[in-house]
Amino acid sequence: MGIDVSHYQGEVDWSLVASGDVKFAFAKATEGTHFTDDRFSRNWRHMQEVGLFRGAYHFARPGVETRSRRHRRTAHVDGRVCLGLVRFPDST
Repeated sequence: MGIDVSHYQGEVDWSLVASGDVKFAFAKATEGTHFTDDRFSRNWRHMQEVGLFRGAYHFARPGVETRSRRHRRTAHVDGRVCLGLVRFPDST
């Protein structure tokens, strides 16, 4: 089982999370064309500290971002370029 976190969750108790059934987590890194999640670095570090498999994602807003911007979105984490995982909002 895994979870998805962002600044909306506030401070996450990663020790508590890891003590349950959660084995991996994805943290929101960026959104749209200019937003960087202010909790990303903290979440990224703490996920590693408690031994969770971890991933980062970009929250895309179709129609807001330009095609070229979406296609070249990459995450730079710990000095490495990560494959991008793009999450789109629900279409409700």
